[in-house]
Amino acid sequence: MSYESHGRHLIGNATAVNATVSRGPNEINGIVTYAPYSIEDIPFGEEFLGEYLSGHRPNVTLLFHNRSIEGYPDLSAALAGINITIPVPSIHPKDEIKYSKDTSSPFLRSATIHLLSRTAEFELFNPLFNMGIMINSLAAEATYNGELVGTITEPEFNFEVHPGADGYTTTDRIPVEVGTVGYDVIRRALGGQLKVDAVAEVVARVGEWKGRVKYYGKGLGASVRL
Repeated sequence: MSYESHGRHLIGNATAVNATVSRGPNEINGIVTYAPYSIEDIPFGEEFLGEYLSGHRPNVTLLFHNRSIEGYPDLSAALAGINITIPVPSIHPKDEIKYSKDTSSPFLRSATIHLLSRTAEFELFNPLFNMGIMINSLAAEATYNGELVGTITEPEFNFEVHPGADGYTTTDRIPVEVGTVGYDVIRRALGGQLKVDAVAEVVARVGEWKGRVKYYGKGLGASVRL
Protein backbone atom coordinates (compact mmCIF):
# COMPACT_ATOMS: atom_id res chain seq x y z
CA MET A 1 0.00 0.00 0.00
CA SER A 2 1.52 3.32 -1.04
CA TYR A 3 0.96 7.03 -0.38
CA GLU A 4 1.66 9.62 -3.07
CA SER A 5 3.59 12.67 -1.81
CA HIS A 6 6.70 13.84 -3.68
CA GLY A 7 6.82 10.39 -5.22
CA ARG A 8 5.47 6.99 -4.23
CA HIS A 9 6.15 5.71 -0.71
CA LEU A 10 5.25 2.30 0.70
CA ILE A 11 3.58 2.84 4.08
CA GLY A 12 1.80 -0.43 4.82
CA ASN A 13 0.13 -3.66 3.77
CA ALA A 14 -3.46 -4.50 2.90
CA THR A 15 -4.81 -8.05 3.11
CA ALA A 16 -8.24 -9.20 1.92
CA VAL A 17 -9.90 -11.74 4.22
CA ASN A 18 -11.99 -14.63 2.78
CA ALA A 19 -12.66 -12.60 -0.36
CA THR A 20 -14.87 -13.85 -3.17
CA VAL A 21 -15.01 -11.77 -6.34
CA SER A 22 -17.94 -12.17 -8.68
CA ARG A 23 -19.39 -10.24 -11.60
CA GLY A 24 -20.69 -6.78 -10.68
CA PRO A 25 -20.08 -4.75 -7.50
CA ASN A 26 -18.27 -6.59 -4.69
CA GLU A 27 -17.76 -5.84 -1.00
CA ILE A 28 -14.44 -7.08 0.35
CA ASN A 29 -13.33 -7.02 3.98
CA GLY A 30 -9.68 -6.70 4.81
CA ILE A 31 -6.95 -5.79 7.27
CA VAL A 32 -4.65 -2.81 6.81
CA THR A 33 -1.32 -2.70 8.63
CA TYR A 34 0.66 0.54 8.93
CA ALA A 35 4.27 -0.42 8.27
CA PRO A 36 6.53 1.94 6.28
CA TYR A 37 8.83 -0.12 4.07
CA SER A 38 12.03 1.83 4.76
CA ILE A 39 13.45 4.59 6.93
CA GLU A 40 12.95 6.97 4.00
CA ASP A 41 9.23 6.11 3.92
CA ILE A 42 8.62 6.88 7.62
CA PRO A 43 8.26 10.71 7.31
CA PHE A 44 5.72 10.23 4.52
CA GLY A 45 3.83 7.67 6.59
CA GLU A 46 3.65 10.22 9.41
CA GLU A 47 2.50 12.85 6.92
CA PHE A 48 -0.26 10.46 5.83
CA LEU A 49 -1.38 9.94 9.45
CA GLY A 50 -1.43 13.71 10.02
CA GLU A 51 -3.57 14.26 6.93
CA TYR A 52 -6.01 11.62 8.11
CA LEU A 53 -6.27 12.87 11.70
CA SER A 54 -6.77 16.41 10.37
CA GLY A 55 -10.01 15.27 8.74
CA HIS A 56 -8.76 14.85 5.20
CA ARG A 57 -9.16 11.66 3.22
CA PRO A 58 -5.81 11.05 1.56
CA ASN A 59 -5.62 8.54 -1.26
CA VAL A 60 -3.68 5.29 -0.99
CA THR A 61 -2.71 3.02 -3.86
CA LEU A 62 -3.03 -0.75 -3.55
CA LEU A 63 -0.22 -2.45 -5.47
CA PHE A 64 -0.59 -6.09 -6.50
CA HIS A 65 2.64 -8.15 -6.58
CA ASN A 66 3.90 -11.63 -7.48
CA ARG A 67 2.81 -13.11 -4.14
CA SER A 68 -0.52 -11.31 -3.77
CA ILE A 69 -2.53 -14.56 -3.77
CA GLU A 70 -0.95 -17.37 -1.79
CA GLY A 71 -0.93 -20.66 -3.67
CA TYR A 72 -1.75 -19.09 -7.03
CA PRO A 73 1.55 -17.85 -8.49
CA ASP A 74 0.24 -17.62 -12.07
CA LEU A 75 -2.74 -15.50 -11.04
CA SER A 76 -0.53 -13.34 -8.81
CA ALA A 77 1.88 -12.80 -11.71
CA ALA A 78 -1.04 -11.82 -13.97
CA LEU A 79 -2.25 -9.26 -11.40
CA ALA A 80 1.23 -7.86 -10.63
CA GLY A 81 1.48 -4.27 -11.75
CA ILE A 82 -2.22 -3.53 -11.37
CA ASN A 83 -2.79 -0.54 -9.09
CA ILE A 84 -6.02 0.58 -7.43
CA THR A 85 -6.17 4.09 -5.91
CA ILE A 86 -8.86 4.76 -3.32
CA PRO A 87 -9.51 7.35 -0.59
CA VAL A 88 -9.01 6.16 2.97
CA PRO A 89 -12.39 5.36 4.57
CA SER A 90 -13.61 8.00 7.00
CA ILE A 91 -13.84 6.99 10.65
CA HIS A 92 -16.04 9.14 12.87
CA PRO A 93 -17.93 8.61 16.13
CA LYS A 94 -21.61 7.63 15.91
CA ASP A 95 -22.83 11.10 16.93
CA GLU A 96 -20.81 12.83 14.21
CA ILE A 97 -23.72 15.12 13.31
CA LYS A 98 -23.48 16.71 16.77
CA TYR A 99 -19.96 17.94 16.03
CA SER A 100 -19.82 18.24 12.24
CA LYS A 101 -20.12 22.05 12.26
CA ASP A 102 -17.23 22.52 14.69
CA THR A 103 -14.58 20.19 13.32
CA SER A 104 -13.98 17.82 10.42
CA SER A 105 -11.31 15.89 12.30
CA PRO A 106 -12.15 12.37 13.51
CA PHE A 107 -9.69 12.90 16.38
CA LEU A 108 -10.28 16.40 17.79
CA ARG A 109 -14.00 16.73 18.48
CA SER A 110 -14.28 19.95 20.53
CA ALA A 111 -12.28 22.51 22.51
CA THR A 112 -13.02 24.77 25.49
CA ILE A 113 -10.93 27.80 26.46
CA HIS A 114 -11.05 29.02 30.07
CA LEU A 115 -10.31 32.74 30.16
CA LEU A 116 -9.36 33.37 33.81
CA SER A 117 -7.04 30.40 34.21
CA ARG A 118 -5.70 30.71 30.65
CA THR A 119 -6.14 27.01 30.04
CA ALA A 120 -7.81 24.84 27.43
CA GLU A 121 -9.31 21.37 27.44
CA PHE A 122 -10.03 19.16 24.46
CA GLU A 123 -12.46 16.37 23.75
CA LEU A 124 -10.80 13.64 21.70
CA PHE A 125 -12.01 10.55 19.86
CA ASN A 126 -9.66 7.66 19.21
CA PRO A 127 -10.29 6.17 15.73
CA LEU A 128 -8.66 2.96 16.99
CA PHE A 129 -11.53 0.97 18.46
CA ASN A 130 -9.61 -1.29 20.86
CA MET A 131 -6.23 0.39 21.45
CA GLY A 132 -5.27 3.51 23.39
CA ILE A 133 -3.09 6.30 22.03
CA MET A 134 -0.46 7.78 24.35
CA ILE A 135 0.39 11.41 23.53
CA ASN A 136 3.92 11.91 24.86
CA SER A 137 4.37 15.56 23.90
CA LEU A 138 2.30 18.39 22.47
CA ALA A 139 3.22 21.66 20.76
CA ALA A 140 0.39 23.71 19.26
CA GLU A 141 -0.67 27.19 18.27
CA ALA A 142 -4.02 28.73 17.37
CA THR A 143 -4.64 31.76 15.17
CA TYR A 144 -7.66 33.96 14.49
CA ASN A 145 -7.75 35.95 11.25
CA GLY A 146 -4.02 35.43 10.98
CA GLU A 147 -3.31 36.73 14.51
CA LEU A 148 -1.72 34.40 17.04
CA VAL A 149 -4.22 33.67 19.84
CA GLY A 150 -2.28 31.26 22.00
CA THR A 151 0.34 28.52 22.13
CA ILE A 152 0.68 25.27 24.04
CA THR A 153 4.04 23.72 24.82
CA GLU A 154 3.95 20.45 26.73
CA PRO A 155 7.17 18.48 26.12
CA GLU A 156 6.17 15.83 28.69
CA PHE A 157 2.44 15.62 28.22
CA ASN A 158 2.06 11.82 28.60
CA PHE A 159 -1.72 11.75 28.23
CA GLU A 160 -3.65 8.63 27.16
CA VAL A 161 -6.54 8.81 24.73
CA HIS A 162 -8.76 5.85 25.58
CA PRO A 163 -9.78 3.31 22.92
CA GLY A 164 -12.62 4.40 20.68
CA ALA A 165 -14.84 1.71 22.20
CA ASP A 166 -14.79 3.68 25.46
CA GLY A 167 -16.14 6.86 23.81
CA TYR A 168 -14.62 10.31 24.13
CA THR A 169 -11.60 11.29 26.21
CA THR A 170 -11.41 14.77 27.74
CA THR A 171 -7.98 16.14 28.57
CA ASP A 172 -7.08 17.94 31.77
CA ARG A 173 -6.90 21.73 31.54
CA ILE A 174 -3.72 22.54 29.64
CA PRO A 175 -1.88 25.86 30.19
CA VAL A 176 -2.08 28.22 27.21
CA GLU A 177 0.39 31.06 26.63
CA VAL A 178 -1.75 34.04 25.62
CA GLY A 179 -0.44 37.43 24.55
CA THR A 180 -2.25 40.77 24.73
CA VAL A 181 -3.84 40.40 21.30
CA GLY A 182 -4.85 36.81 21.96
CA TYR A 183 -6.40 37.63 25.32
CA ASP A 184 -8.50 40.41 23.81
CA VAL A 185 -9.73 38.12 21.02
CA ILE A 186 -10.70 35.42 23.53
CA ARG A 187 -12.36 37.93 25.89
CA ARG A 188 -14.63 39.24 23.12
CA ALA A 189 -15.85 35.68 22.47
CA LEU A 190 -16.64 35.00 26.16
CA GLY A 191 -19.84 32.96 26.50
CA GLY A 192 -19.80 31.97 22.85
CA GLN A 193 -17.50 30.35 20.35
CA LEU A 194 -14.28 31.40 18.71
CA LYS A 195 -13.42 29.96 15.29
CA VAL A 196 -9.69 29.40 15.17
CA ASP A 197 -7.17 27.71 12.92
CA ALA A 198 -4.84 25.34 14.71
CA VAL A 199 -1.54 23.62 14.03
CA ALA A 200 -0.24 20.96 16.40
CA GLU A 201 2.68 18.58 16.47
CA VAL A 202 2.45 15.56 18.74
CA VAL A 203 4.68 12.64 19.54
CA ALA A 204 2.34 9.69 19.96
CA ARG A 205 2.69 6.03 20.83
CA VAL A 206 0.40 3.12 19.99
CA GLY A 207 1.63 -0.19 21.33
CA GLU A 208 5.27 -0.50 20.21
CA TRP A 209 4.91 2.14 17.49
CA LYS A 210 6.02 5.71 18.19
CA GLY A 211 5.98 8.62 15.76
CA ARG A 212 5.61 12.35 15.21
CA VAL A 213 2.34 13.56 13.67
CA LYS A 214 1.22 17.04 12.60
CA TYR A 215 -2.40 18.16 12.86
CA TYR A 216 -3.87 21.00 10.80
CA GLY A 217 -7.34 22.35 11.54
CA LYS A 218 -9.32 25.26 10.07
CA GLY A 219 -12.39 26.87 11.57
CA LEU A 220 -12.34 24.85 14.78
CA GLY A 221 -15.12 26.04 17.06
CA ALA A 222 -13.70 26.61 20.55
CA SER A 223 -16.13 27.45 23.33
CA VAL A 224 -14.94 30.29 25.57
CA ARG A 225 -15.77 30.17 29.29
CA LEU A 226 -14.64 32.04 32.41
